[in-house]
Amino acid sequence: MKVKTVFLFCFLLLWQARVGLPLCLEDESLDSWVYPYLEELHTAGLFTGLHKDMKPYSKKDLVSCLREIRSSMEKGELKPDQEKMWLIEKLEQKFKYELEDWSCNEDRIRYGIDPSLYLYQENDSASVRFKMKLEGGIKLGDKFLLRHRAIIDNQPDRQTDYLARKWKRSLVGMTDEAYGLADLKYLKLLVGREPLVWGPSLRDNLLLSGHFPALDMVRLQSQIGSFRLVCFATILDPFEISKDSTAKRYFSGHRINWKSNFGLELGLSEVVVYGGTSRTIEPYYLNPLLSYYAEQFNNGHDDNPLWGMDFDFVFKSKELYGELLLDDFQYDLESEPNQIGYKLGFNWYRPFTLTKTFLNLEYTRINRWVYGQNVQWNIYTYHKVGMGSFLGPDADDIFVKLSRHLGRDFFLSLSAEYKRKGQGRIDEPQKPAVPFPEGFPSGTVEYTKGLNLSSSYQPNSNLQVEICLNYRNINNYLNLDGIDKDLYQIAFKLNHVFLREKLFSWKK
Repeated sequence: MKVKTVFLFCFLLLWQARVGLPLCLEDESLDSWVYPYLEELHTAGLFTGLHKDMKPYSKKDLVSCLREIRSSMEKGELKPDQEKMWLIEKLEQKFKYELEDWSCNEDRIRYGIDPSLYLYQENDSASVRFKMKLEGGIKLGDKFLLRHRAIIDNQPDRQTDYLARKWKRSLVGMTDEAYGLADLKYLKLLVGREPLVWGPSLRDNLLLSGHFPALDMVRLQSQIGSFRLVCFATILDPFEISKDSTAKRYFSGHRINWKSNFGLELGLSEVVVYGGTSRTIEPYYLNPLLSYYAEQFNNGHDDNPLWGMDFDFVFKSKELYGELLLDDFQYDLESEPNQIGYKLGFNWYRPFTLTKTFLNLEYTRINRWVYGQNVQWNIYTYHKVGMGSFLGPDADDIFVKLSRHLGRDFFLSLSAEYKRKGQGRIDEPQKPAVPFPEGFPSGTVEYTKGLNLSSSYQPNSNLQVEICLNYRNINNYLNLDGIDKDLYQIAFKLNHVFLREKLFSWKK
């Protein structure tokens, strides 16, 4: 009853907060095609005001950057090359409603469907996949938004971020975005379900990767000059100890992000997983100004806090970025192995003076005991999916991708990957003092070498056609000595978005 009262009070408060400048309120979904475009343009020196390491991006920030770019072009201060213009014009077409709505104050309703058809040929099998997204949103004035997006899919096992039970014929239906959002003058409040990513990489990150089901959370965000602060709290799925006993699980996080005016971005994050059979939400884990690590120590609990530090630096059409994850750092450097992970990446716009070309390099390493804990309900998972990197612990990975624009509407990319995966797993039982592993990665190592060739055709912001060829050679498959596999996949994807937006009035 108390929870319902609090939500009702928040709703009534936000309903009344309907004054100020009109805003593009909702966030851009993480699976949108705009993110690779933004990655390339950011490395090329555009979208400099974007807090790149905190995703999803708000449409307000994206449209603000687009307006600044267009204004600089009209004044003659900016003269983008051909491929930049292709990307800018596609983004302007994508956000046409938001660009139109920037200077008006009407209530608006948005609705649409986003069907996709996939054809797969994998070794000796073929399959057809149909996926449909149904979305809708209502913007009330310039401060409040309600958004909902549901997905129907007949091959849900291909994605780790799904939380749904199968219907007949393997169909699933789920809602991955459903939230109310209020953008007040100095505070942005989101209540509901939305995916969350912290970190500089577009492909994968160590602390919050986005490869897990969307969280049902309360999230607060504030902008103070060049600093952006965010905190959230949620309840995770319970852990079954026995048939008669379950442990409750909770998750909180906070982050401070600093964006300079000379291309440097720094982020510091902390999260904590905690719970127990008789544990409730801890007030000190709701305080964004407290250190979770210090509070769990001072209160005598054995919780699972993790720290993340990341950076992003853009210079002369190049971008250097990195991330450091601290799960358990040993100050004496001797008693236990350091449970850390790190990532280093490099983007290059027009590498070696090659026009219409973009290069991405990444190396990631995660030590064996990262994400786990000696208390089983404190492991870093949500519905049995790791909330960190898709690599999991005890692994490293080298990735390189070269992309090229073949014209305004055609795009080609070639990527290669070499991955080593040891026997360590997130849910591996741990002792309070973990032993030093013998070598890295540990045990029988799975080796994966992969190649991917992808081509896409996108004549406008709503239609996209893709063809992908993927090959993987795996030695010691699933860490079984001598078991080798050669896997290939040919995939065809056709996607078209049908979206409409209309003015309406809730007043008589």
